[in-house]
Amino acid sequence: MTNRNDETKRVFRFFWAWEDEDEGRWLAEMAHQGWHLVKSGFPFQFRRGEPKEVRYRMDYHAREELDRGEYLNLFRDAGWEHVCKYGPWHYFRADAAAGVCDIYTDVPSLTGKYRRLLRVLVFFGLVNLIGLANNLMPDHFHTDVIGLIGIILPVLAILLVGYVIIRLGMLIARLKRSSGIESGPASSHH
Repeated sequence: MTNRNDETKRVFRFFWAWEDEDEGRWLAEMAHQGWHLVKSGFPFQFRRGEPKEVRYRMDYHAREELDRGEYLNLFRDAGWEHVCKYGPWHYFRADAAAGVCDIYTDVPSLTGKYRRLLRVLVFFGLVNLIGLANNLMPDHFHTDVIGLIGIILPVLAILLVGYVIIRLGMLIARLKRSSGIESGPASSHH
């Protein structure tokens, strides 16, 4: 969807957490067409500009104790421009011809990114499981519409979180297998 002056457009596109490479390729293709990311999320927002060959990478950091200035300087010093933030996901862009190193240059640091996300998802799943258990307790159980919603929503959240956890676990295992890393604890360099 493009606005009247054709200088900005919004695109509704969804990517799963394990599809960040696909998302980066799609954003690079948009930049190649002259549409540069301004804001991520649902929808993505783009601004019209000169077509460019760029690379996009996403980094997941949910920790608020992270020194944002130091974090962004680390990427800036490595040649990455911070474009925007969507929740705990940070979007970075670099000129494709600049020869900028990838954000994660080894499998342990890449799997560390996905492990940080897994920890948050497991916590979220447990919170929903506790909420569901509480709603099923005899003194809290209600058969009215609100009671049923109190059961259905946590079940759906648990199923969704479970699906994402399984897919991320499969991705981590595949990355380890492809690099020859054993399944012991991975260190996070980032």
